[in-house]
Amino acid sequence: MSSSLMICIYRRDGKRASVVFRRGKVLYRITTVEFAPAVVGAFREYEDALKRNEAGADFVFEILCPRKRHRVVEIGLSGKKAHLHVFEMAGEELKLCFKWGGSREVLREAVMQFTLMAFMSKY
Repeated sequence: MSSSLMICIYRRDGKRASVVFRRGKVLYRITTVEFAPAVVGAFREYEDALKRNEAGADFVFEILCPRKRHRVVEIGLSGKKAHLHVFEMAGEELKLCFKWGGSREVLREAVMQFTLMAFMSKY
């Protein structure tokens, strides 16, 4: 598994956005995210916790999408290692769509770049 990670956000009409997770050459895109400011806010809070070294072992939040298709982002920390998983909710079941594992520093850098990109997009 590639240790590189990139998380990007692209503004759309209204309070919508597209979010892209990238690990090496593997790309996973969520085309339409409803209430994108809430997603940006969750990442900003997590970035602040990472900066202060107060981030818990697990961080989970839901991304709302149209047509009752929701995604769940799970970030876990264990010592100097970190992982990020994106699941798609299908009714009561979760299907793994994107998986990344690497160092805590790479995760911190990816989250920082995401929040910077969100700021540039005026979220």
